[in-house]
Amino acid sequence: MKKLVVATIAAASLISFTAAAETGPSFDFASLSYLTNDATGGSVDGFKIDANVSLMNGFFVETDLRRVTKSGASLSSGDLGLGYAYNMMPSTALVATAGLSHNRLSPKGVSSLTDSGQYASIGVRSTILSDNLELGLRVNRHWMDVSETSYTASARYFVMDNLSMEFGYDHVDSNFKAYNVGVAYHF
Repeated sequence: MKKLVVATIAAASLISFTAAAETGPSFDFASLSYLTNDATGGSVDGFKIDANVSLMNGFFVETDLRRVTKSGASLSSGDLGLGYAYNMMPSTALVATAGLSHNRLSPKGVSSLTDSGQYASIGVRSTILSDNLELGLRVNRHWMDVSETSYTASARYFVMDNLSMEFGYDHVDSNFKAYNVGVAYHF
């Protein structure tokens, strides 16, 4: 009897792990987050809007819009690109994206400064630990007047099938970091 109970528990564990591994990262969502940028001169707060929409055969469109303000000055930035997700396992995807980027700095009382360019990124997104938890790592490169490489870590916890809480961290260099906390709707 003991062996039957142990075998049943072991089989149930394997089945639940296999079922969890079949749920992959989400590429159909829209999110809104509170954003804070920590820079050498202090912190700047604002918001961030992200969206991914699946097209077909692993391709998707992504957008990332950010706006931060301090003392009447604002910085708005946006990316719009095309991505591809290669499923390495049912729960894990290697993700590559490329597209256009635009920044607008609006100092108080002075005319705005704009800069446009391109960006590319490569990373991984996975639900391997749990159905309810999607983790991501990404390296981003922006080519503009001031080119930069940044590193992004993200976590998305699903409170329901179509609703998740998200947490993110962007590291550009020792002088600039960004944190975000938000909510995402998955469709």
